[in-house]
Amino acid sequence: STIRVLTLGDSFTEGDGAPADSAYPSILQDLLGNRFEVLNAGTCGSDPVYNYKNLVDRLLPYSPNYVVQNISSHDLFNDIVLRGGFERYAADNSLHIKPSPFWVYPSMVSQLARIIFRVLGYDLSSPVRHTEKLNDEFNSFLQELYTKYAAASQQQSFTTLFVILPMKHEVERGQYDFDFQLITHQLKDENIVVLDLLPCYLANINAAKSNYSAYYWVVDAHHNSRGYKMMANCIADYLLTDTTLAH
Repeated sequence: STIRVLTLGDSFTEGDGAPADSAYPSILQDLLGNRFEVLNAGTCGSDPVYNYKNLVDRLLPYSPNYVVQNISSHDLFNDIVLRGGFERYAADNSLHIKPSPFWVYPSMVSQLARIIFRVLGYDLSSPVRHTEKLNDEFNSFLQELYTKYAAASQQQSFTTLFVILPMKHEVERGQYDFDFQLITHQLKDENIVVLDLLPCYLANINAAKSNYSAYYWVVDAHHNSRGYKMMANCIADYLLTDTTLAH
């Protein structure tokens, strides 16, 4: 009778920036109670493509009732832009990452390199410029991701919960870098639901009469323990109250 929840995502799921018992899946377990079992399959540095491959190649034998997949604008503007979408896997399942802009890897390892490239006018927050063509590419990727999860959800009898996770600067200004309208409104499937965390974040921060920065590392964009607690509370509220998720 246990309801198993499998959480997928990057460092925000694994819990980078806080002790293991403050990672959001650990807090989510406490909030949901003994009727649920929450498994943390987050991997720092991963993205939704790797998460999906991890699910279908290794994690489906755990027979989840729910699969929680985090998606963020960082996934799109950094990981998908640099690594590609599902086309990064060839027919033989070998991995082929497309070449990155020349400044990316020096900037990852050298503060001096980051300073130089900023002075030269490169936008280090994203390897490419935000254009309508890029929007179309992201929407196509999200549609493919959605379709793959819908098929897996139907075949394996689980519900996919896409969680749209705002980055620190997006919470500050109350707006995403990318409009997730396609995935939140245009695509419908009985096995998939979407939860946008930004309204919940803003409501929690306003109710606490605190500053958004109190939920993040001082020198990093990851959540601290307080931020992961807010993340877990928003997801738990949804899981416990949305009757469409009932099995």
